Amino acid sequence: MKPATLTPLALLGMLALALFHTGCASTFTAKSARYAITPVGARGADAYWTPTTDDIRRLEEKLGRMFYAADARITGLPDNIPPYPLSEYYIRYTGAGPADNRYILGEAMHKTLPNAAAFLATPAMTMPDKGDARYFTIMYDMQTARIVAVRFLTQ
Repeated sequence: MKPATLTPLALLGMLALALFHTGCASTFTAKSARYAITPVGARGADAYWTPTTDDIRRLEEKLGRMFYAADARITGLPDNIPPYPLSEYYIRYTGAGPADNRYILGEAMHKTLPNAAAFLATPAMTMPDKGDARYFTIMYDMQTARIVAVRFLTQ
């Protein structure tokens, strides 16, 4: 009996089926390189409440998906220029708003920038008015558990 051989098309079909079964054809990063949470009372900061690490984990899972696939809530990038992967950003988070209308606000800087480490350690360090795909801000609505906007500082 002659052994069965697989054609390239059959191999591709088997690969596609395996990838479909595991849930994705490629991976995305659901975590920033590093982050800092600005607590209430931090000198020079306007934190109204302190987000938990679980709050940030849930936010970054959603943000990672947005960076992986095109999303209309991401603004400020030139056409056809994707953001860097989420794992390449340092992000500083703070809580804003009263108890019934809470938001997490974030400011991000690419980890390769010279002052990126100082950025995380300084709650009041300002972001540039104009930059490129290495800087962005984020707004996350705690009540709806939804990212409202991600704005890159390129314009």
